[in-house]
Amino acid sequence: ADLNRGKDLYEANCQTCHKLAKPNSESENAWNHIVPEMVEKTNRKAGKQVLDANGEQLILRYLITMSK
Repeated sequence: ADLNRGKDLYEANCQTCHKLAKPNSESENAWNHIVPEMVEKTNRKAGKQVLDANGEQLILRYLITMSK
């Protein structure tokens, strides 16, 4: 259920600014740097908190799990 929620959050939020990257296009280490930066950028662009820490973790878990 968490992976599905992470996938849904990833698809709903990340493709608003750019094409979605395949999870295996980056390493776990890279995703751990990219996702927090993109969550911050998303929230700043929206002028409010669109994604909280839990949403960020769900996206990370989805991307890291699916990258293997």
